[in-house]
Amino acid sequence: MRKFTLLLAFLAGALAGFAQNLLTNAGFESWKDSVPDSWTPTRATSQVFAPSTVKVKSGSTSLLSDHTGASGTAKVVFSIKLPVDSTKDYVYSFWYYVDESSTNTKAMRYWGYWNNPDGTTNNTLNSKDLQNGDAVSYLPTDTKGEWIQKVIDLNPPAGAGTVQLELRFYSKAKIYVDDVYFGLKSTSSASILKHQQKLYAANKTLYTENFLAGSKVEVFNAVGKKVSQGTLNTSTYSLNGLTKGLYIVKIGNISKKIML
Repeated sequence: MRKFTLLLAFLAGALAGFAQNLLTNAGFESWKDSVPDSWTPTRATSQVFAPSTVKVKSGSTSLLSDHTGASGTAKVVFSIKLPVDSTKDYVYSFWYYVDESSTNTKAMRYWGYWNNPDGTTNNTLNSKDLQNGDAVSYLPTDTKGEWIQKVIDLNPPAGAGTVQLELRFYSKAKIYVDDVYFGLKSTSSASILKHQQKLYAANKTLYTENFLAGSKVEVFNAVGKKVSQGTLNTSTYSLNGLTKGLYIVKIGNISKKIML
């Protein structure tokens, strides 16, 4: 009984400290006519945005920006100005993958604007930390052929009530993006989110620690067949419907064997 009580207390604490992803279609799984749902693209000359199944961080699809032009800025903007509380801290993160064919080492930036509570523009609000305010004008794109996570801690300026988020892409580069996140910074820091992620199963439930809400969950059986896929909206994921046996759970770049 005491062990059960401690487990319930642990789970309650994990749920209380877990932040919700305020973005929809954050993994670019849903598209219509080459436009990702919930995102507004602005294309440049000789540049395209497209869904890709070639390079994917999680789920089945990522966003591809293929910019073969000599110049020009392309961007994807989250279509909704999200409400924020200027007294709280937030985290903005995403994964990106630079294709081997890219030659521009300054080919991507994160961007955004703090706005008034009603969504109207306020040019006096400080947007520095939303425009590479960590003193890096461009994201490093000289590392190719691997997924890289960028995590930005954000502190809304006084008076801000909404935020507009976007990602920008530049010439002579092919870049994939997946698993974008924006939400309140939880009691776990960004470094913990990246380096202290854990998962385990009990009673047909998958329990997780320090994974971002909105992360995609994939479950494979012992022969590698995917038997379950979904989104991690809290710190737990239901495994109901699966029979007893060995499974492999994959969330982001973390994979682990579990036994039901």
